[in-house]
Amino acid sequence: MGGYWLLAADGGIFSFGNAGFYGSGAGRTGGHRAVGMVATGDGGGYWIILDNGAVLAKGDATPFSGPTSPTGPARADGHYTFEATNSAGAPIRWNPAEPITYAVADAGAPAGWSIDVNSAIAAAHAATGLTFASTGVYAEVSQIPSSVKVTVSWVSTLTTGDGVGLSTYWYYLLSGYTPQIVSAKVQLLSRLPAGGGSGEEPVLPHELGHAMRLGHASGAPEIMNPVDSGLATYQPGDLNGLWRIGATQGSTGFYW
Repeated sequence: MGGYWLLAADGGIFSFGNAGFYGSGAGRTGGHRAVGMVATGDGGGYWIILDNGAVLAKGDATPFSGPTSPTGPARADGHYTFEATNSAGAPIRWNPAEPITYAVADAGAPAGWSIDVNSAIAAAHAATGLTFASTGVYAEVSQIPSSVKVTVSWVSTLTTGDGVGLSTYWYYLLSGYTPQIVSAKVQLLSRLPAGGGSGEEPVLPHELGHAMRLGHASGAPEIMNPVDSGLATYQPGDLNGLWRIGATQGSTGFYW
């Protein structure tokens, strides 16, 4: 695409070059600040993200049905796990006071990858209330600035992980502070086609769930089950776990 968009804090959208204008969020934010936007895979629309977790869909961006920020656990059961906790049992999580910047290195990616990535990011946002902000697409991982918090890339082989994907993360576990994730990387096998079925569509939300620090939900019909059961969207147990490490848990006590 030979163009770009600029987002104003009031939700206004300014398009340049051949980036299409599909509507503004100005006057539709309910007084909340616009903090990010995500374009759809074909560039025919975008999501405007507000600081309360709400999302405005424009153009061919799919609207979210129901609340777009978590209001409570989907069900109080054990169909989720946390990959790491502190000695008091508190799960490691992202600081919701800061946007999670992410970037994609598309070397080796299948055609149509952007639709899968955008959908998975939107689903993670809707489930956690955390704000995700794209910093762009790069040819290689080495070109992504070190300040970016989450990277998504494709590789020919994986030495570990879930067979077709791997999520790696770094965190602070300091006495007196809330356990805090500071960065993560998601890798997918290049041989996976885009889309559902045997493609990467179910793998991305699974690996992003790990990047949020959910563990495996073995024996349960969830996205976070290590065995792919054909699910492409987060299930009740997944949503419950993501809510418990999301924005509604507050931002006090973090190292920064």
